[in-house]
Amino acid sequence: MGNEFKKHIADTIAQSVGQNNVLTIPRAFIDATGSIDAALFLSQLLYWTERSTLPGGWVAKTYAEWHEEICLSKYQIGKAVKSLSSAGIRTKIAKWNGSPTVHYWIEKETFSQWIVEKLDERKSRNLTNKSQETSQTYTETTSEPTSEPLSAANAAQAETPNKNEWLVLVEAVKKHLFGGAVKGRAYKRVGMACSELRAISPNVTDEQLASDVQAFAAWWTATYPDTSAPRDPSKISEHWQEWKRTSNGMSSFEAALRGMKIEEYKP
Repeated sequence: MGNEFKKHIADTIAQSVGQNNVLTIPRAFIDATGSIDAALFLSQLLYWTERSTLPGGWVAKTYAEWHEEICLSKYQIGKAVKSLSSAGIRTKIAKWNGSPTVHYWIEKETFSQWIVEKLDERKSRNLTNKSQETSQTYTETTSEPTSEPLSAANAAQAETPNKNEWLVLVEAVKKHLFGGAVKGRAYKRVGMACSELRAISPNVTDEQLASDVQAFAAWWTATYPDTSAPRDPSKISEHWQEWKRTSNGMSSFEAALRGMKIEEYKP
């Protein structure tokens, strides 16, 4: 009796589960919109946009049809549409099957730029969080007592900057190489620039790197007054070496400023 009941339940579920009864929401849409409702609506609208037979790719659907498909109310659909206006979602009311119906349309270029920026922001957050977690974990590990003496290599590693110093470096790069305000895909470039600086200066703390970034930026302004400081990691690496050669053994501030006095970097 128990097995028959289980089979009945399994058959019932199988009848209600299928492609037409499954709602798929890309994780990226949830991150980009910050709303499961908006992400679900966007996913379904893209699905129907690709299959639209109306001129220009418009999609005509009543609120009852939306509710039947994705279980969202008129209020939820309206709220989702409003939140997606920056993503290029547009609406109009026109006759459809003899009745005034809301039509939906996606400006593809605007949507493409919007989703790329959102994905870049997500990657940048992940990169920053991962770097912070790595720094924190390493700091905790190296702070544990050990009975063995540290080698020169291990001693240098034990001085790896903590999370606060990493943030100091990030702020310095944002301020002196990216002009301060950073948004969109620039977040990723800031993280890449910081990682490149770490790679080419393995024995320098993040706090010292932050000061060097300011000195490098000042040197760049004095040497190349008509161009902005480099932001591309490969360009930063190339000119960083040039700056180091130009310093000729002098302190980074003295070499960069060529005798001009500036204040010490403060985040």
